Amino acid sequence: MDQTLQLRGVPFHVHWTLAEMDAPTYARWEGNGPAHSRALIRYRLSEAGEGATRFEYTNEFTPPGGRLGVVASRVIVGAASEREANASLARLKQLLERDN
Repeated sequence: MDQTLQLRGVPFHVHWTLAEMDAPTYARWEGNGPAHSRALIRYRLSEAGEGATRFEYTNEFTPPGGRLGVVASRVIVGAASEREANASLARLKQLLERDN
């Protein structure tokens, strides 16, 4: 799957490969972005009791440039990735609750 994302208003492209799957409860995606950046995303669903479902989400990002790239990424991204993850989960929650 190919995806276009934006970071601080600058678009970039990521190519995702579904690397592992145990349908319908687990998926692991590996992403390759610009300048040899990499990402790993995991989704896991499990029973949470009383008809509820627990959703676990892991997102690991490896910027290009080794240690210097990690420092630069923190300066550029700041807290944006956590804000974006929380906003995305809030939208997902609204969609799921709307269908119930």
